[in-house]
Formats: sequence, C-alpha cells, structure tokens
Amino acid sequence: MVESVFQPFSGDADEGFEEPRPQTGFFPSADWHLLKRDETYAAYAKDLDFMWRWVIVREERIVQEGCSISLESSIRAVTHVLNYFGMTEQRVPPEGGTGGVQH
Repeated sequence: MVESVFQPFSGDADEGFEEPRPQTGFFPSADWHLLKRDETYAAYAKDLDFMWRWVIVREERIVQEGCSISLESSIRAVTHVLNYFGMTEQRVPPEGGTGGVQH
C-alpha cells in the first residue's frame, strides 16, 4: 500500500494558508494600497510578490476578499464586487418596508 502525504479534508480552515482576520476590525497598515472608497465601503490591495490580495471593508470589517494577478485586475475585481453590492443594496427594502408589495 502506498502512503499519501495528503490528509483528508476535515472541513476546518488550514491555518497555513489563511491569514487570521483581526478580531477588532481591519485597520490597513502602510503596505495596503487604497483602491476605492465611498460612503459605505473601502477597498485595499496588498502586493504579495506572486499575487495581489484585496479586501473590501465595511465599518472596519472585511466583507469580501480575493486575489488577483496584478494591481489592475484587483481594481477591476473590486469594482465589479462593489457594483454588485450597490445593486443588491438597492433591492433591500427599507426597515419595516414591504419591498414594493402593496397591501
């Protein structure tokens, strides 16, 4: 029987690959570049030499993150996600509203 170096997936995040999220909120250091900011969201990217890691933050909490091969593709990805967020927020009915349904 051949032994494998691979372990079965346990369902837990592999700490070796995932950077732990700050418990108190996201506060970018000097190596994070601001890509976009509006009244609700801020997007940052960080050069990891082999890729760019980007995050979108709302109220100091990461709401979306990803990676791209270049800074330009990070900007495109962030723009796409922010446009989607803007579209979905427009669909959410106001507090106590019915979402356009008349009773």
